[in-house]
Amino acid sequence: MTLLPDFEAWAIMAQVAEDRSFTRAAEHLSVSRPTVSRAVARLEETLNIALFQRTSRQLSLTAAGEAVLEHARRVLSEGRAAEAALQETAGPPHGRIRITMPVTFGIQHVAPFLPLFMEQYPEITLDIDFSDRAVDVVADGYDVALRVSAMADSSLRARRIATIPCCLVASPDWIAQYGENVHTPRDIEAHMSVLYGAGNVRPSRLTLYRGEEETVTITPRHVRLVSNNAEAFLPLLESGGGVGVMPSFMIHHALEQKRLEIILPQWQAASTALHILTPPNTRRPMRVSVFVEWLARQMKKNCLAKT
Repeated sequence: MTLLPDFEAWAIMAQVAEDRSFTRAAEHLSVSRPTVSRAVARLEETLNIALFQRTSRQLSLTAAGEAVLEHARRVLSEGRAAEAALQETAGPPHGRIRITMPVTFGIQHVAPFLPLFMEQYPEITLDIDFSDRAVDVVADGYDVALRVSAMADSSLRARRIATIPCCLVASPDWIAQYGENVHTPRDIEAHMSVLYGAGNVRPSRLTLYRGEEETVTITPRHVRLVSNNAEAFLPLLESGGGVGVMPSFMIHHALEQKRLEIILPQWQAASTALHILTPPNTRRPMRVSVFVEWLARQMKKNCLAKT
């Protein structure tokens, strides 16, 4: 006879793992600490294996706990999503949405339109983390993530919104001084002054594309600034400090105002893309669904490069 899984214990185990504390998990779940302790003990007894290592100062997952953690998270997440879906059928979407998005893109291209959403859905609260770090959407408890990057394989639900080209740019002063000698990508190797790098990734080479078939890889020889936020490159480039590869959304105003110009326009670096990510739940709370649909519409209408 197959026993019904102890869904309550699995959900509590996920919250304990997130908080690294029985007491904090009890507070977040609005239950007593003994309830949390008994649920974890019950699960460990049923499985005949320890899920947590306990010391007087620290609580951490065992290898077995790590192996089943994602399943436990899904139990907790699905339960919350089901409750939220039922609650929201009784009225308009409401509650808090936790969102993460890149700093520059979020402030320039999302924040200006947020009042429209908040006017349309007055009972929804947006809690936004503007950050360029690659957060763990599920582990960190986010409902929605906006990312400007190529998507690696992921269990997250990903919705591609727009393709964003990346162009070679320099200031008019730089072009006046060096432009007549620039005819091929090789001619800018000594002038590439900025490169995007995240974490411990510090690229030393750059591949450029002309059309779908012709490529060339260059080795920048005079990089002065490496950053995980390309907005930091603008002052150096606009002052004539060299050549850089920039995503189109970040140089839109600089191009309009003639602070920067595109050089070698037939050549581009690999394009990136705008994605909306959500946890891999089969059900989304109504408030998250309406925000995702609204955000997709706004980005498609206002993004500089559309799919």
